[in-house]
Amino acid sequence: MRKYFVTGLLILVPLAITLWVLNLIISTMDQSLLLLPERWQPRQLIGFHIPGMGTILTLVVIFLTGLLTRNFIGKKLVYAWELLLTRIPVVNSIYSSVKQVSDTLFSSSGNAFRKAMLVQYPRQGSWTIAFLTGTPGGDVRNHLVGDYISVYVPTTPNPTSGFFLMMPRSDAIELDMTVDEALKYIVSMGVVSPEYVVAASRNLKAVPPQI
Repeated sequence: MRKYFVTGLLILVPLAITLWVLNLIISTMDQSLLLLPERWQPRQLIGFHIPGMGTILTLVVIFLTGLLTRNFIGKKLVYAWELLLTRIPVVNSIYSSVKQVSDTLFSSSGNAFRKAMLVQYPRQGSWTIAFLTGTPGGDVRNHLVGDYISVYVPTTPNPTSGFFLMMPRSDAIELDMTVDEALKYIVSMGVVSPEYVVAASRNLKAVPPQI
């Protein structure tokens, strides 16, 4: 009975957590429907709520925003909008900081979080996985002698919190591992090794679709 119970847990727990995360994301994005006028909301038009309509609306708005801001007029509007925000106290500092981080993370030409590194932390002899975020800048660079890099060391099992470190490039080892594999390794607390992730993905691709 214990064996069957554990087998059931191994099947249902990942499924339950996946559904919970998806439900959290969809329910959060569905809040965008509140931006519509009352008479335009799906509940008023068809008489009942359809989960996921807000998610579709959010994705459409994001796509249209990117589409409109790619042309000359859109770029001018974005520039005017950002110029206005930079003149508002407090808002200026928050918006500028968030924009710099988002530009670094989502830029196709940047290296932020595109390389998994092996570094010694929190002491010599103890190794952990970190992500390359760039190189030190500003006045910090003037006080560091040599070739330094900036890395983010995530915590386990919650990688959204962690530590920002600057260290010599020679003290970090670049791993032959994707960021997704490294994150799974960190979240699982070392239980799911990268070899297991690759093997599992290959097995899933090898299974023929059921008709």
